[in-house]
Amino acid sequence: MLCIARALVLGVAPLAVLARRNAEVSVHNAVAELESEGPFEGEAATALSAALEVVGKSDSEELRRVVASFEPQYMLAGGTSQAKDSLMMMLMGLPFAFQAGGIGTRIPCLYRLFKGEPGSELTTVMRYTDGLTPDGPVSPESVVTKIEQHMGKYASPSRFGEKPIEILVTGPDLNGAVYKNMMGRVVGRASDPESMKNSKDIDDIYDYHVADDNVILMAVEKAQTNPQNSMIAPFASKIDPTGKRTLWVKTWADFGISEQFADSGRRCEDVQDHFKQMDFVKPPGSPETFWIATVEAEPYLQDQSLSLQERMDRLEAAIAKKEAKMQKFIDGWKEQGCFFDFEKNIKVTKLRKYLSDLHSRQVTERLPQLVA
Repeated sequence: MLCIARALVLGVAPLAVLARRNAEVSVHNAVAELESEGPFEGEAATALSAALEVVGKSDSEELRRVVASFEPQYMLAGGTSQAKDSLMMMLMGLPFAFQAGGIGTRIPCLYRLFKGEPGSELTTVMRYTDGLTPDGPVSPESVVTKIEQHMGKYASPSRFGEKPIEILVTGPDLNGAVYKNMMGRVVGRASDPESMKNSKDIDDIYDYHVADDNVILMAVEKAQTNPQNSMIAPFASKIDPTGKRTLWVKTWADFGISEQFADSGRRCEDVQDHFKQMDFVKPPGSPETFWIATVEAEPYLQDQSLSLQERMDRLEAAIAKKEAKMQKFIDGWKEQGCFFDFEKNIKVTKLRKYLSDLHSRQVTERLPQLVA
């Protein structure tokens, strides 16, 4: 394993340029630095991504395990039908996150994104850690179908599993990062033994995947969900009472927001209070919530008559439209001297870029330790 690691690190010369800043895996840093420019661009970003791609596709399970032990992983978690899949697509910039209503996700999906060489084609490799499906390269267009087929193996008999599907994606326009999309948490009913078992099984899987310190929990819930009924806040507060490694995200932030606009006739104080009342109940010292207007599940996302690049372009256009709507809300009130604490936390593209840079800095700091 050390021979592989030595060749990996020494063979990527630009990594020396990257080791400029230490970065603790902490969401306090993430929110505080969202306005700053990330240092990982051009040749440096491509070099680091190439090194991680070697690890990701290596036959050395030990090497992959060592890197995974310190590589930041962003774990999207919440109840069922809370737009986790839509948020995942927006963070990745890829239109093929598995989407299913209710309990469709039965094992976690872990996406490893690598920044490819300029002009290179987007490629995907799928690894099934439960051994129920052969590993190997697949066309990007078939990823969703492959995930759906594999999930079907857990549908009858109905069960859940902790071993994820790993989807390795390399492309010139991607931001390197690792995202883990979880099944939705459910509340068991005492009168229904199966639902009680599902609830316990899912909670056990959550506990297993969030146990490592390098996992940053992304608590995801619709903006319309009453905080008292939250499926994720009690779990997040239990496993991370300091709020050090939890990012809080409200999806569907633009749903009904026209009623909150500056020209709606509502008072500033009332609108500010509305968002405070609908925010998560979080541990003291937690960062500001992200209010993200998530894209809808429109036909273009899986329209096989469109090329993958065309679908990616449409996804980015939809994201830009959503971000513009939220910015219009903020700017309208700002003109009237009314401000919101979360005004810097409305753009998923900015969050996407920072999470990628945080990932790069942390990995760059630790990779040389493999050859120490």
